[in-house]
Amino acid sequence: MIGLLLVGIVLLKPDWMSGKRLWLWLPLYGIGLLTAVLTLVDVSFGTQLWYTGPDPKTYVGEPFRWVNTPPGASHCPCGQ
Repeated sequence: MIGLLLVGIVLLKPDWMSGKRLWLWLPLYGIGLLTAVLTLVDVSFGTQLWYTGPDPKTYVGEPFRWVNTPPGASHCPCGQ
């Protein structure tokens, strides 16, 4: 997401990414780089830094549902 923002700014306003304003963009570069590094660490070492939900291969139990409502029931209190 941050990468798309930076690419869009470079394409639309390339003068914003040079000169005296360059230091304003350094935090965004850092966040983008940190995201990439944490993702690589997570994939390489299997640390599960990013939550991906229960593993379907090892999950034992009833089907996983977000809300305990009967099938076909409305989640909206409309008309009640």
